[in-house]
Amino acid sequence: MKNACMKTIETNSQALSDLDAVLQHLTAKTPVEPELRRRVEARSDRAIDELRRNQFHCDIEQLLRDARDES
Repeated sequence: MKNACMKTIETNSQALSDLDAVLQHLTAKTPVEPELRRRVEARSDRAIDELRRNQFHCDIEQLLRDARDES
């Protein structure tokens, strides 16, 4: 089984490869292949989900208690 570091390196390598491919399409003004688009969108969705979990976590019950105290 591969360790997390190797998985990150492989993921970063694929991301850089996809970025290069997207940039080539942009400069050539050609459409991006569906599989490339799918990979990029999936990677973006995972990153957004991770940001939401880690950066926007809040305790709803505490927010409600705080809101009641301010009234």
